[in-house]
Amino acid sequence: MEASPLPWLIVLLAALAGGVSDLRSGRIPNRLTLPLWAAGLLWGAYSNGGQGLIGSVGGSLLLLIPFFLLFLFAGGGAGDAKLMAAIGAWVGLPASVTVLVAVTVSGALLGLVLALARGQGRRLAQNMRRLIYAIAIVLATRRLGGTWLQYAPDPATRMIPMRYGAAIFLGVCLAAVLQWS
Repeated sequence: MEASPLPWLIVLLAALAGGVSDLRSGRIPNRLTLPLWAAGLLWGAYSNGGQGLIGSVGGSLLLLIPFFLLFLFAGGGAGDAKLMAAIGAWVGLPASVTVLVAVTVSGALLGLVLALARGQGRRLAQNMRRLIYAIAIVLATRRLGGTWLQYAPDPATRMIPMRYGAAIFLGVCLAAVLQWS
């Protein structure tokens, strides 16, 4: 049986709505993300039974966790995390890997363009150096049993702010093209 394009159509429209809302107000509203997430779980169960529900929960968690961590430690938006969880619920686990990669690449490219357009190339390079340093600390202290939270950067002073809804929309578009080509 061929997979339905309905989930992709829904997440494309939802990502567009979330991106527009984020650009206009700096928020992705709960009235979009929470019903979308619940409906995605129901769709997974309806379309493929228990396995579909498990795939929807898995996709939701795969896309939620990195964006929730960005929210906690790097100044990311909670709406971004909730929108990604809802997208994962609709597309399921295997396709969520494609979405995660596509949204990450889109976000990195948009961030680069935004930083250069704002004349913040030097700040971007400093942030990248800090990020690489923090990753090295995390890896080293994990092996040594130490804590790494003390090395987490202060997001208010070190991060270049960016409304991520547009990156989510572009990444979902890219993932849909990759999925359906």
